Parts: sequence; C-alpha cells; structure tokens
Amino acid sequence: MGFLLLGIVTSAQSSIKSAISQSAITNSSVLHEVRELKVGDVVPDITFQNVLNYNNKTARLSDFKGKLVIFYMWSIWCTPCLKAFPDLDKLQNQFSGKIQILLANPHAPKYNTEERIKTLLTDRKNRTGYYPALPIPINDTILNLYFPHVDVPHVVWVNQKGELAAITSSKELTGENIQNMLGGKNLIPYYEDVWTTYANMPMQEERKTAMYGSFIFRAYFTNYNGAAGVGHSIKPIKSANVSGIYLINQSLLDMIRYAYMDVLYKFGWNRVILNVNNISNFTNEAGDTANLYCYNLLVSATTAAKLNERKFLQEDLRRVFNISMQVEKQVRKCLVITASDKLITYQTADKKQSDSKHTSVRSYGRYQIAKIISRLQRHSSIPLIDETNLREHLIDFEFPDEGKLLGEEKIISELKRAGFNLSEEEREIEVVVITDK
Repeated sequence: MGFLLLGIVTSAQSSIKSAISQSAITNSSVLHEVRELKVGDVVPDITFQNVLNYNNKTARLSDFKGKLVIFYMWSIWCTPCLKAFPDLDKLQNQFSGKIQILLANPHAPKYNTEERIKTLLTDRKNRTGYYPALPIPINDTILNLYFPHVDVPHVVWVNQKGELAAITSSKELTGENIQNMLGGKNLIPYYEDVWTTYANMPMQEERKTAMYGSFIFRAYFTNYNGAAGVGHSIKPIKSANVSGIYLINQSLLDMIRYAYMDVLYKFGWNRVILNVNNISNFTNEAGDTANLYCYNLLVSATTAAKLNERKFLQEDLRRVFNISMQVEKQVRKCLVITASDKLITYQTADKKQSDSKHTSVRSYGRYQIAKIISRLQRHSSIPLIDETNLREHLIDFEFPDEGKLLGEEKIISELKRAGFNLSEEEREIEVVVITDK
C-alpha cells in the first residue's frame, strides 16, 4: 500500500506555441520559397542575423561546413532547456572540431527579446558562475518554418553534407548518438513533434473506418509510444469534423494533474495525498516507460461545444484505473506565517505590483504578501498558512532561482530574511485525497 503527501511535481518539459507565419519571418535574409524540411533534404545556407556569444554578429550555416551541426531550440521560459546548457558545452568540447551546437532561440522578439535573453543568462551567471560558451542565434523565426515544432527543447541534426539527418527530442542528444552520426549512422529517420504526430493519426484512422458510419465519440488509453517522444503537455485539437485532446506518454500522476487541474490549482500539491496501492505505478521517477500512457479523446463537431475534456478524463481514469478524488479535512503539519516587527510594508495603493521585475527563473521587486506566499507554496512540501493579516500589503522581496528553491530550510530562510515569523504547527486543513482503492 502506498501513502504519500505530495510536494513538488514538475514537468520536465515546457510546452509552447510559436506565434509565427511566413510573413513574420524575423532577422533572416532568405528570399526563396520556405517550406518544411524532411530528413534527407539539403538544408539551405541559412543566415543568422543576430548571434550572441559569437565572434561575429552574423553567421551562415556554411560557416560550419564539414561539421555536424546541431540546432538546440529553446525558449527563455523552458527551465529544462537552461539546465541542459552546461552538458551541451561539454559535448561541444568532447567533439571539438567535428560538431557545432547552436543554442537557437527561434522566437520573435515579441516573445523572447534580446534584452530578456541577455538578462536571463547574466542573472544565472551571477548566481551560479556559469555562462554558456556556445553561439546563440536569436529571433530567427525562419527556423520554425523549416523545422515546425511546438515543444522545446527541439533538436535538429544537419550532417556534414548539409543534409537534414534527424529531428529528435533532447533525450537523443548524447555523446553516443553524436559519435554514431559522425560515423554515418543516422538516428531514427524522423521525429515529428508529438502534437503533429498525434493530431494527424486519428484523422487518418477515421477516414479508414468511414465505412462503419459517422464518427460520434471515441476515448482510449494506450501504453507508451516510443515513436512520439515524451510529451508533458496537453493540447486541444480541432478540425472541421472532430474535437478533442491528447496526452502523450505521461504518467498517471501527470494525467491526474490535468484531469483535476481546477481543484489542484486551488489547493496546491502540498495538500494532495496520494493514497494508492502502489505509488511507483503513478510516477516515472525511474524512467520506466511501463508507467507512461497516452490518452486520446475525440468527439464529433456537433458535441464539441459541450466538450468538458477534464470530466471525460476523470471518468475514464476511474473506469480504467479506478482512480478517484475527494476533498476532506485532516490534521496536518503546516508552516504558519506571521508578520514580525522587522517586516516593512507598503499600502497597495502606494506602489503597484507591476513595479516588480521578472525573468523566467528569478524576480525581485515589490509584491503583495499573499502573492509571495502563494508563489512559495509551490516549492514547499508542507502547506503554508498565512496569518499575517496583511495579505494585500506590499513588501520588497527577492525570489531566488525557483529551480533551486526546494525544501523547507530554504523557504524558511527566505521568509525570515524578509521579516516573517514562522512556526510548525498541526492544523486541521482541507486536503485532496486521490485513491485507486
């Protein structure tokens, strides 16, 4: 029997949408027709007009002729991308002279400005001492047209002949695979973005089965699908005939997160109790694909307007895995927060919260106390109880790198530094109990 009070559950992958069109190509001098490239195609001699961390402001793909070129596509809000940079530097050094890894940020300036990118990297250097050594082409949205994708990181391999050799997820970017590619042994022929793969498959299946009548409803689970990569996001899909959602290679815990999103967002994961027969069946901590599943829900266009995908998923999780959820009161250890004499507050009307400055991993400025505690709540494995009676007041507060703000000691230290009193007490609170019994 498993019983666990959940703290932090994060996704390894951050899902994004690039709002681009061919008419919105930024910082690229290509004038010929641009189209999506497939494995085996010769990659045009792309010109990168704005390259950070390089000996020239511009660069051309032909500058790296004879090398294996790897585009590692990322965004400023993708924490796993940023964490991978040191390992990518090591791979570049390991195969020095034979490969060139480019940290390509292909988003329009509206979404990833040069200033924000530089500030993000500089802040990380100030905190960790690390700054990437690899070239960083930015704002070249043409890459999104040559290599369409939704998820990041997204990895594109261009071989020594200038041909598109593979498109993979980040897990294939290893020293062994680089060595194989340099030796002429290609990786999997083509990796499509998980949403592209799954958005097309059901439509094809529906056309094949048209003889059985008009499509009305379908929902199913499958085991891990190695051809689709590992997706940790959910995307509603729509066409002229069907509407639905896909969950790609996710653990049962990830599926629960989506199915009960509204409730879990209100309570937070430190108030979620997983009371199940075998906890290991719900997570993928050991990287065992046996605990990953895909879920596909499709309904006809006539019922799409009434679609409540979370309700469907809740019912299907109960039918297939006997998973259910309920809210109840329990006595739990909590971290009670009060205000000390050292806490300097400002009335909300005196200074608006918009004065705060923010990057994807660190922010500092003037915040409402309720906002501070709510944000720190995500990183605490025990519930935080706000008894300051100053929820709407503002204080000066600096959030550290949220990726490192893990554990009660760090949270307590940050709150005490800002002038809060904290004490561990047992309180009767509402919790969410998830069970498969």
